Amino acid sequence: MIKSLSVFLLVLLTSGSVLAQIKKGSILLGGSVSVAQTKYTFERQGLPSEESTASGFRVGPSFGFAYRDNAVAGFGITYKRAANNGSSASQTSYSTKGYALSIFTRNYLPLSNKFYLFGDAQLIYSNDIAENKNKQDGKLLTSEQDWVAGFAVSPGVTYAVSRKIHLEAALARLVSINYNSHKSQNFQGSTFTKSKSNGLSADVNVSPTNPFQFTFRFVLGK
Repeated sequence: MIKSLSVFLLVLLTSGSVLAQIKKGSILLGGSVSVAQTKYTFERQGLPSEESTASGFRVGPSFGFAYRDNAVAGFGITYKRAANNGSSASQTSYSTKGYALSIFTRNYLPLSNKFYLFGDAQLIYSNDIAENKNKQDGKLLTSEQDWVAGFAVSPGVTYAVSRKIHLEAALARLVSINYNSHKSQNFQGSTFTKSKSNGLSADVNVSPTNPFQFTFRFVLGK
């Protein structure tokens, strides 16, 4: 039994080294796009119903280049916006916007003619701004800004649907180290207030609540 299993694994790995290769010079394109819009209705006995609308979008392309067989380096860009106009009786609206930049390197280990394991290491910077405004005159009431610079490692598995299309499942940010800065300003009332905080954090996320993230990636070139 053990001998048969050893032979099977040897054949699996050997066939992978011959057939499952991301060739030097290949270009890998991936990313994500999401759009959402939600309408809420609030009803209370004896009072008119109230409505609220929330909307947002997120786009995050990524580009990778195989500088040697089964080794890729590249970058990613993400931009996002979201808004909530508050209920029809509310005097305020809320909006957020932000972007993120990443530089990554990734190494693939072929397992067969269809499957790879991979390890992904990234340097990440993100900047997000959230604002709360008066709906009548557009006056800014509160503002918060967060920026994060960090390093993250994400392992995963790739399935080659075809030579040109790969489906990935990754444990995003399994290990991460981040430096973050938070600023807030409050313009409400007669007194202007502001605060600032900075911090360093390290995290190993092995919780069952850290789900796999699925992504399609297109392999072009060689």
